[in-house]
Amino acid sequence: MRLPVVLFLAVSIVSAGCAQPSFEEKLATSKANIESGEGKVYDDALTQALSGASQDIIACYQSNPGKKDVHGFFEFGDKGYTVTLRPQDAFTDCLTKAMEGRDLPPPPRRPYLNYASFVYAPKS
Repeated sequence: MRLPVVLFLAVSIVSAGCAQPSFEEKLATSKANIESGEGKVYDDALTQALSGASQDIIACYQSNPGKKDVHGFFEFGDKGYTVTLRPQDAFTDCLTKAMEGRDLPPPPRRPYLNYASFVYAPKS
């Protein structure tokens, strides 16, 4: 009977050591990255490259009116990149679709996280 308990504990410890960083941890890393010299340069290049998505991004705001306070990151890996935004809703789904699949400049290194935010408050 001890073998299953010991095996379970060993698997649990190994699994805990392999845990992926949380959204908050990745967000903090992405913010730190854009504060570095190379990160600022890359963020400017990324912003410029995404200017081609501006009409799609504007459409997201138009189809989802109201106050926005969205934060997240671009995550670059060996197979390209993904966009992760919070809170998850129709607006962030729209933004993600607008920004994914674009031809973006290569990041300073891979893996790499680049901060993204969309904050908007309509005038009263």
